[in-house]
Amino acid sequence: MMLYEILENHEDFTEIEQSISTYVLHHPNELEISSARSIAKNLFVSASAVTRFTQKLGYEGYNDFRRAFLEEDKYLHSHFQNIDPNRPFLSNDSDYQISGKISTLFAETVADTQSLINYETLEHCASIMSRARIIYVFSAGSQLQLGQIFSEKMAMIGKQVITSPYMDVAFNLAANAKADECFLLVSYSGETRSVLKTANKLKAMNHPFISLTSYGQNTLSILSTHILYLSTREHMNSGIGNYGSYISAMYLFDVLYSCIFKKNYKENLSIKYQNAKEFQDERRTTNPILKDE
Repeated sequence: MMLYEILENHEDFTEIEQSISTYVLHHPNELEISSARSIAKNLFVSASAVTRFTQKLGYEGYNDFRRAFLEEDKYLHSHFQNIDPNRPFLSNDSDYQISGKISTLFAETVADTQSLINYETLEHCASIMSRARIIYVFSAGSQLQLGQIFSEKMAMIGKQVITSPYMDVAFNLAANAKADECFLLVSYSGETRSVLKTANKLKAMNHPFISLTSYGQNTLSILSTHILYLSTREHMNSGIGNYGSYISAMYLFDVLYSCIFKKNYKENLSIKYQNAKEFQDERRTTNPILKDE
């Protein structure tokens, strides 16, 4: 759950805590220069009450909370200013208008996902997956289909990626995980119970793993060793087609494949070309654009 949602819900907040959360939500532009003491003064509460509130939310103190809130506020006010990611088109839109809006949605989702990438984390993920003897990709959702496409691409450069829709298989593999095996778990909400069982098992085994999940605080992100964030704009149930999470996952799988490919670029390019040429030796085209150089 994102910090904005936690503050708006006011769940289990005292009257003082509600006043602090309301102040933060209504004065995001002032927060960058506001101290815990200045907020306390405006609300006629103690500075320690502000600090305790931020600690209740899981932060070390006010400064840690402020940094997280400002990062989230910046993210939420970037991209998607001209299109609704949950309902990107209307009932009276023409087919031409819909095609344009879906095109915009693709571009905005990719840009949004890229803005969330921590490039040190990306490098760690690519290195771990490049060294792994086997990579397991598990998801309880439609992103598993993208994992299968990722598996097919990786097979072209001699890397073994195994996917399965059966989360009991994921759990058993996690329970017997070897040092040279890599696990990639995908869950948009980060709260999918079957995925979390595998995540908890990997955590208990002290086996590092990678997750693709939503931006903000969720159980999967807390358990994960390395996190790549999906574009986090879609509501859980009220959207038209879950476009964003699918596009975002597709983009991240392609980024991972490309970063792994780059590590042995010339060798991988040669392997892929020779194998494709040998297997598709009878494939012909008269289109000059499709012809190999």
